[in-house]
Amino acid sequence: MLARSILTDEETRVDAELGYPRGYAKLCRNAHIHMQGLITPYTEGPPQRFLPYAAQPEDIAKIKEFNQLFPIIESEERDPSSARRFADSLWQQLDHLGNAGFDPALFRIDPYGNVLYKNADPASPLAWEVDHWFPHSRGGKTVSSNLRLVQWQVNQRKQNKLEFLVPWWDLQLGVTVNQFLSIFLSKNSDFRQRAFSLLFFAGENEPFTEHLVADCHSWPQHFRERKSQIGLAPAAIVRIHKQANDMLKPRNADLSIYPAWPVAPGTPGRRRWTVEEEEALRRAIQRFGPGNWKEIKENEPLFRNKSTVQIKDKYRLVKGDWELEKENKGAHLPDKEFILSTAIQKESRLKKIREDDIRVKAEEIAQLNKELKDLREQNETERLALEDLESVLIKNRRRMEKQRRWSEAQSSYKMCLENMIRDAMH
Repeated sequence: MLARSILTDEETRVDAELGYPRGYAKLCRNAHIHMQGLITPYTEGPPQRFLPYAAQPEDIAKIKEFNQLFPIIESEERDPSSARRFADSLWQQLDHLGNAGFDPALFRIDPYGNVLYKNADPASPLAWEVDHWFPHSRGGKTVSSNLRLVQWQVNQRKQNKLEFLVPWWDLQLGVTVNQFLSIFLSKNSDFRQRAFSLLFFAGENEPFTEHLVADCHSWPQHFRERKSQIGLAPAAIVRIHKQANDMLKPRNADLSIYPAWPVAPGTPGRRRWTVEEEEALRRAIQRFGPGNWKEIKENEPLFRNKSTVQIKDKYRLVKGDWELEKENKGAHLPDKEFILSTAIQKESRLKKIREDDIRVKAEEIAQLNKELKDLREQNETERLALEDLESVLIKNRRRMEKQRRWSEAQSSYKMCLENMIRDAMH
């Protein structure tokens, strides 16, 4: 009924000149400004999410103030220690794609969703660098708690900038999880070949393990079942639970300097959400469902000073944590059991690969034997044909020799007659 109240019957009919209903364009382009907010969760993406935003003078002053809070120091005062020695331990702290069958020792995901390859060529989009969370140029120390691995373009883009002053979309510069998995799932061989040439130094011949190369990746059964239910990336990613005192936790997005869109006049100011408000939001979502932000605001007294935009933003930020918490309650294995399960899966996968190799080699040997037999039969047939041709050539040569002798005899007889006639005339 909501859709009928928004669109008229004329707007739902296909326009002969435009080729689409006018109401369809209305929903696609203007859904984010309706009184009810976002009428579906699918209107959150571009271009609405990336609306141009010009910072107000007070925002610019605030950015400058925060930027001057941690000044850049002289080169002589910076920590001279090398950050590369922490690479192995930092690699273990990243999420990986183990659910999709990729070896965590080779593939990980940086905090911004970019896929990393341990043995990547320096020019590959999968290459990585060790980055100082608090910039090295501002006095950041080269210790494990202040370091993390990021995609190499992220490291260049960030440099001495403070993370909370950089728009989040500016740090998603590499290959996303969905893009990476889509390459391996693609049935277009030309597309895969071009993509592997871009990502890996050896292209399709890149060896992931002793028996596995890029072009023959095997997908686990549980991943194939879950990807159609929750999507590629959620089905593939294995979350690495960080300690409570981990200094590399993402910043509180409620304090973001860059709002997703210009703030309307009269909108309540932003402040930190309390635990009671988060629990109230959880209850309201369970009761009214996502998208009904106006009903949630009207029926929850704690949200009296919150706008519907703030409620929607908070739900978008905590939705992933809630889903992860629900998943961990039902299917969380202790570390030892997880390691054992991973080892068993890896061993069974290698065993299956070896069996497949043996079967393929046996098929190749049988095919070669068949081809050898066919070649022998073909050679025998050709030998008989050559013998027949040789006998025909011998007969023809003998006939030609007889004809040559007869021709010579005829020529000699003719010359004899000419001499006799000439002698008789003289």
